[in-house]
Amino acid sequence: MGNALKLVQATNAWVFLFAAKPSPPPPPQPTILGTIVVIVALFVAVIVGWWYWREAHEEITPDAPEDLLASFEEAHAAGEIDDEEIKRLRAKLSSPSFPHSKKPSEGGKVSD
Repeated sequence: MGNALKLVQATNAWVFLFAAKPSPPPPPQPTILGTIVVIVALFVAVIVGWWYWREAHEEITPDAPEDLLASFEEAHAAGEIDDEEIKRLRAKLSSPSFPHSKKPSEGGKVSD
C-alpha cells in the first residue's frame, strides 16, 4: 500500500504541474471617479501655476518721490526722523538725479 500512496502523490504532483493555470485577473479599468480626480488635480495645477506665473511677472511700480516724502514726513512728525535727516531726504527726493522723480520744469521741486 505504501507504493500505491507514493504513486498517487506522484500523479497528483504531475497533475498540478501540467494542469491549466488560472488566467490572471484582467487589468483594472479606469473608473469615472479616477477620471474626475485627475481632471480636478490638473485644473488645480493649472490655476496654481498661472497664479505663480502672474506673481513672478507682475510689474511693480515704484513709489513716486511725493509718496516717499509723505511717508518720511509722517515719520518726522512722529519723532522717528530728526530735522537734519528730513532736510536731507527732501533734497534727495527733489533732485533730478533721483530715479522716477519729476524734472524741475514739471513742478517736481518740493518746498520746505
